[in-house]
Amino acid sequence: MTTRRLMMSDEQLQGAVNTAIFFDRTVDSVAIVAEVDGGVVTLRGTVGSDREKEQTEHDVLRVDGVTAVHNELVVTALDAATRDDADLRGAVLQALALEDGVPESVDANVVDGWVTLRGTATHDQCDRAEAVVTRLEAVKGVTNDVQVVA
Repeated sequence: MTTRRLMMSDEQLQGAVNTAIFFDRTVDSVAIVAEVDGGVVTLRGTVGSDREKEQTEHDVLRVDGVTAVHNELVVTALDAATRDDADLRGAVLQALALEDGVPESVDANVVDGWVTLRGTATHDQCDRAEAVVTRLEAVKGVTNDVQVVA
């Protein structure tokens, strides 16, 4: 059996890379620029945490056609509390994304280690999201503002 891969132009690959970054809820893609040259992606801009920097590179490496990534993203100099909240938000969003039965409509915000969940979900999904977040180590508490839908 012979498989044939379609070759993407750098412009098409750049679009696929930008889409992958944009749809990762754990990455704030607003300040990230991806440039593509011959399948090699260079990431520039700023992110809020080391975890976000690593996750962005991981997202890009998963795009078909990417041969290498030069990660020149800079972690912004946030104060310790803000950086901790940014890292914790990334962990919360990742845990929610990995949990079966928690819809993508559930989002999280973190302030001083306190997580606020928002979005829409069924009653069971709402309970599951809260349980997942409560188990995370650095979470001080959870406010569950998810709207329950039938």
